[in-house]
Amino acid sequence: MSRSLELLDQAFQLGRLEREALRGKNYDLAVELSEQRQALTEQAWESLGEGDRPAYLERLLRIADLQKELSELARTAHSTILTALQGSRRQKKRLSGYQRTIALSLQ
Repeated sequence: MSRSLELLDQAFQLGRLEREALRGKNYDLAVELSEQRQALTEQAWESLGEGDRPAYLERLLRIADLQKELSELARTAHSTILTALQGSRRQKKRLSGYQRTIALSLQ
């Protein structure tokens, strides 16, 4: 197997690990794995030989399918984090209001 195909296989494995990291809400690890996957994919492209093109395309399509799933998981995570952040801001405003009320009542 050529170097470019091995790199794409490694990139696919990293994508699977990234998927598990996203599902486990380990977003820092997911970002790190995504960056590594991108680097491997770029290296695979740079080392692509003429005879590898059909197998390369097959692997690239498999990675593209995984990327769709990763993108959906990332969108869901983004939405969840945004909702939690907005809830946190509302709670902070509410607690700040209580604090002002208590301060005024103690005067």
